[in-house]
Amino acid sequence: MYDPQIEKERILESLIEMTNQTPKEAMLQKAIAFANDEFDEFQHEFQVFLDRVSNLNVYQELIGSKFEKGARLLIEQAKYLIERTYTEDELENMQDNEYAEVLIVQSRRKEVLRKIVKTYLR
Repeated sequence: MYDPQIEKERILESLIEMTNQTPKEAMLQKAIAFANDEFDEFQHEFQVFLDRVSNLNVYQELIGSKFEKGARLLIEQAKYLIERTYTEDELENMQDNEYAEVLIVQSRRKEVLRKIVKTYLR
């Protein structure tokens, strides 16, 4: 999964790509890309886990379908949270309560992306 040499090469490639964007935009795009890579790794490991427990009767009869459905929905929502960037126009046209909710969600997104930047890009 994680290979320091491959990650180093990706970072160098991303630095080259950043020359056409502002540093802040480029950093955001790279952080989102690394987050998506983490989602891919998580989904792979999650599938390995499911494969290992799918033969258990308690899993099949009591846990399986609800657990998988809930986990997949959570992953999908988390991915959307990371990837979604609102335009100024969208923000201006929102209802006050919707705007407040978006601010909370985007604050969480900012925290996660900041951790990703610290982990992979600094």
